[in-house]
Amino acid sequence: MNPLFHETIRHIEAFLISQNANRKVKEQQKSRNLLLENNKLAKNTSAVLTKQASRIKHLKDLLSDATEILTPDDVQKMIFSADTGTHLLPDMFKKRLLNIQISFVVRPGTIEDTRRFMEWAYQNDIRYTIRGAATWPFGGCVPLNNDIVLDLSYLDFMDLDQKAGTFVVGAGVIFPRARNFLKEKGYSLRQEVTNPHSGTLTGWIATGGYGLGSYKYGHVKESVRMLMVIEPSGQFKIWTPGDANFDLYFGSEGQLGVIVGAALDVRKDSYFTRPYAFSFTRFKDVQQFIHLLHNSGITPTSII
Repeated sequence: MNPLFHETIRHIEAFLISQNANRKVKEQQKSRNLLLENNKLAKNTSAVLTKQASRIKHLKDLLSDATEILTPDDVQKMIFSADTGTHLLPDMFKKRLLNIQISFVVRPGTIEDTRRFMEWAYQNDIRYTIRGAATWPFGGCVPLNNDIVLDLSYLDFMDLDQKAGTFVVGAGVIFPRARNFLKEKGYSLRQEVTNPHSGTLTGWIATGGYGLGSYKYGHVKESVRMLMVIEPSGQFKIWTPGDANFDLYFGSEGQLGVIVGAALDVRKDSYFTRPYAFSFTRFKDVQQFIHLLHNSGITPTSII
């Protein structure tokens, strides 16, 4: 490995490991206390907590103050028990076909807390469901059979190495926030999802990684310089292009481990875009057009 590249990877790893959500957790707790003060809902939530007291107490001792553990109320249960597609299904079908139940939510505020939770769950044979931004429409983040929900939204750390043109993200960074962060610094993503308002970058990597920009820059794998992964056993791994297991995580949908961080190449946002529309009456003509476009060497960002 190139010594400079190796040093860059170490810097990226150190940045991600050092980040925490302490401030965010304190602000959330303060807001929640104000909202639920002397409220019946708060008392009900406290009563439910006793059912999972042993596990919750153990996790609170195991994890840092940057991590939040909560037992959801009825409204929160509805939120955590659906994604962008499954919330449209009638309750009658969901109740008859599935046992959608949630135990409690662990929202780690550091990557190390995420690793410790996964290691604890592995050693104690405890099921959990991974949740990013819940924009996958096929039930991937829906908890079944009283699962714990591992909510990665607090791992929303970002950094940009302008010299290397490398963008570093934690598992909670969603596309609109990443896009705004980069734009302020004169950069933009090379590839991104077609839905401009939501979705996490690492979740998109885990579920396939095609979208806008793929015609010009290829699959997102062509832009990723490093993946930070926690395997189900709690082992911590760093994968880079050329490593035997690097390609396996693109489209793995979380089955091989949780992608808690990534580093991607980005481009200078130094030009404007101009769309062109063409009309064809036969599919054969579309094929011929794409063939001619490819042979011409013209590489539009995307073709829709």
